[in-house]
Amino acid sequence: LEAWDLGIGYVWVRGYEKRVLDEVFDLPSNLESVALLPIGYPSEKARPAPLHARKYPIEHFVEEL
Repeated sequence: LEAWDLGIGYVWVRGYEKRVLDEVFDLPSNLESVALLPIGYPSEKARPAPLHARKYPIEHFVEEL
């Protein structure tokens, strides 16, 4: 939240080549990456993707057993 207050944008990225990233950062075998969090100053022209605000009903994620 502090980054956003400073005008810095960020986004959680889960779809990446985990093995490659772990090698690039030379992570020891007891550590593994779980996500990327790129940060930077967003372009003045940047806009959310069309599906960014799409909301699913809770039933889409939860099933009563």
